[in-house]
Amino acid sequence: MNLRFLSSFDHVSGPVDHGRPVSADGERPKTTRLGAKNGSEGVQDRFWAKSELLTEGMAWRLHICLSKAEDEMMIARHQAAGFTLVEIMIVVSIIGLVAAIAIPSFSKARQESRLAAAANDIRILYDAFQAYAMENGGFSNLPADAGVAPAYLVPYLKHSDWSKTPLGGRWYYKSTCFGALSYRPAIGFSTTLAAPFNQATMRDLDRKIDDGNLATGQFVMLSANAYYLMLDM
Repeated sequence: MNLRFLSSFDHVSGPVDHGRPVSADGERPKTTRLGAKNGSEGVQDRFWAKSELLTEGMAWRLHICLSKAEDEMMIARHQAAGFTLVEIMIVVSIIGLVAAIAIPSFSKARQESRLAAAANDIRILYDAFQAYAMENGGFSNLPADAGVAPAYLVPYLKHSDWSKTPLGGRWYYKSTCFGALSYRPAIGFSTTLAAPFNQATMRDLDRKIDDGNLATGQFVMLSANAYYLMLDM
């Protein structure tokens, strides 16, 4: 609270006359100063002077009280703005609970997304090889390196980057791959022995594109680092 309290108070309330007589134009009549010869007027002046001092003192004390009250309110607001240890612990517990629920769900959704992308990509490659075989009377016997798309197949592909698959490793075409009863061309996943594929993940992929059994059907496991989809002859 600023120190203009008294001046603003006087401005609103007007001049305080304390019951002293005033003239018709609103001014107090001139009286003899304290100690003047007129004894009654001197007593009146002393009375009004003491009355004014008393009023000013009360106003000042009121100003001090209001300032203290305002300070206490500010301190209370600052104290209320903080958090207690119990409140912080409750918030941390809630965050931990939400994370424990959300992280497994997020991991599962991410895995499903990778499986869906792998299934889609291998179907696209399968269709590209089948289209090439129909137009050229069969599949090529030319060898191909892992991670490199055969040059003759590039015209049938929208994307020819074979350097990585959604499940890791690289795409690989084998012109002679042992199938259920005979050697057949195949397209599949290949990786190094140091970083084999997760067999459970590959089994989930088999359920999406074949019979769910890595030992039978078109999608088979040749080794821990090689899984192939047999092409139709």
